[in-house]
Amino acid sequence: MKKILIKFRIDLSSHDDDNEGAIFHRWLPDGEKNLITLSVDNPNAKLKVWFERFGFTDDSFVRFNPSRREVDLKIMGKQGCLYSGPLNGLLELDKIPDDIAAAIGASRKGDEKYIKFTKNVIKNIIYEPLHNFIEMLRIRMGQYWLHQMPKFDSRTQSLGYYAGSVLGMKWRFSRGRKWKVLDPDGPETTKATFRVGPPPDYEQYMNKRDWESLSNIDYTQTNGDLFIIRAHRLCDEGDVRLAFIEGVTALELSIHNFIRKRVVKKEILESTNSFNNLPLRSQLAILCAAVDEIPEQQIELAIKAIEIRNDIVHEGFVPGDANKPELYVLLRIASIFSNDSVLKFPSNRFHLTTAPEEIWEKNYKNKHNKANAADAKKPRV
Repeated sequence: MKKILIKFRIDLSSHDDDNEGAIFHRWLPDGEKNLITLSVDNPNAKLKVWFERFGFTDDSFVRFNPSRREVDLKIMGKQGCLYSGPLNGLLELDKIPDDIAAAIGASRKGDEKYIKFTKNVIKNIIYEPLHNFIEMLRIRMGQYWLHQMPKFDSRTQSLGYYAGSVLGMKWRFSRGRKWKVLDPDGPETTKATFRVGPPPDYEQYMNKRDWESLSNIDYTQTNGDLFIIRAHRLCDEGDVRLAFIEGVTALELSIHNFIRKRVVKKEILESTNSFNNLPLRSQLAILCAAVDEIPEQQIELAIKAIEIRNDIVHEGFVPGDANKPELYVLLRIASIFSNDSVLKFPSNRFHLTTAPEEIWEKNYKNKHNKANAADAKKPRV
């Protein structure tokens, strides 16, 4: 029995713009010092993921470069948005039978044991936890632009191509030093810009605390979550009209799931039919009244968002940037009903920005004070 180590790298860029993975605010994970261990359904396996702190400092900015590790910590702590690059990972597999280890060690391409081992690693050990983790970044952290975890499909690519070229998988035994490409059947076969905009809310990007919290989250995706993040993406890309339509659908699904999760007995569930027949704005007001964390001013804005959606559908109304606050209050409330499934709504549009630490803290404080003052002036519902 032997222990094998398999490292990999997943490209998170969406290929339709110039982004380079996840976007952090004033901090970048520092490789394995800040790794996260993912849960796997195999007692002999341990799966870890991390982002490398790639980049260099130029003209007072940290710029991403996958071949350089020259990040100035002082500049990093001032910069509004920083790219993560690809997601790196390591799988440790213990108790590998000697005959399988021999086939891998000899690089016997086409060997049935080598092929079966690689398929099992990809399909039954790493795919689901990696997919779920990336979805957590895409949805819970709001970074919709990240490329989803690619799935192996034997109809469009060879196993060796997927392992070696798509995931960049390399292996070595625990006592070895040299990394080798994981290539059970050959890696050669496959059958298949920054945008200018207003300054984003930098607090919506991931920071050190957010990254560290991911290791303690048991995340299960729902249909409501998908509509929330789709509405956010549409809004960020400029289609505010369709974003309102998707956002109200997200609220409807979240309210439905909120009730279904709390009512198990069929007889009681049937008693909620009259509630389900109420207008959505009435359902929202009733449920929000029972949730202490939602201020009445936000309930008012969410109800207005529902009215905007109705005007879009029935009156041909075309919303604009001025209507975005109502939309994002609606999405945040939908997320609350979905167990805080989406925590952040970052924009994929930003300028490279740096500022001294005290300026960032002052901006955060001013923003929160303005928001509190505006809420205090609004009439109660």
